[in-house]
Amino acid sequence: MSNMKSIERIKSKLEFLDEKREILIKLCREVTRRSRLIIMSIQGGKFVDDKALEELYNLVRQIEEYRDTYPEIYFTGCSLNALTEYVEAMCLYNFVKNNNIPDLTDLDVKSEVAYLLGLADLVGELRRYMLNKIMLNDFTNAKLALKTMETIYRELSNIITPEALAPGLRRKVDIMRIVLDNSFKDYLYAYKAFILERIFNEKIQKDDS
Repeated sequence: MSNMKSIERIKSKLEFLDEKREILIKLCREVTRRSRLIIMSIQGGKFVDDKALEELYNLVRQIEEYRDTYPEIYFTGCSLNALTEYVEAMCLYNFVKNNNIPDLTDLDVKSEVAYLLGLADLVGELRRYMLNKIMLNDFTNAKLALKTMETIYRELSNIITPEALAPGLRRKVDIMRIVLDNSFKDYLYAYKAFILERIFNEKIQKDDS
């Protein structure tokens, strides 16, 4: 009978990796949860404190450590989804606070695919932000959001890559096109209505005087 001592070693290794995988899953769930809370706070006009951002960043760093130490676990999908949510949240935060979209290196995220997918998802949140600003007659910031959506779509639509390398990206880009078209229509309709209402009110004030 052949010597199969290596099986016991492999078994022990797999058990160890499974324990690490469970820890990673919990980290990913927490990053996803906190990222969504930040997005909800921003869209609700609520303050996001630095402590919440720092805690989220530290959780992301723990996930990224798996990339080098346990790549067989890191690249199983859980990490990609969590980091995508993180990129989306931090890009929205920086856009609202600083009127810019951070680069991959600014976010200190190693997954390039997560960055692209996060940007793609960001377009939907920028549309929500734009609609909120339109309701407040803040067409300056609404237009800025619209232009940013257009820029993201233009950049991502130029990326031609197999589905296996960037899972879901092509579908997200197709959805972005529809979201962008609808957003342009909504903005133009609302802005024209705003201008007409202002002209009408000015005419009434002039007639009354």
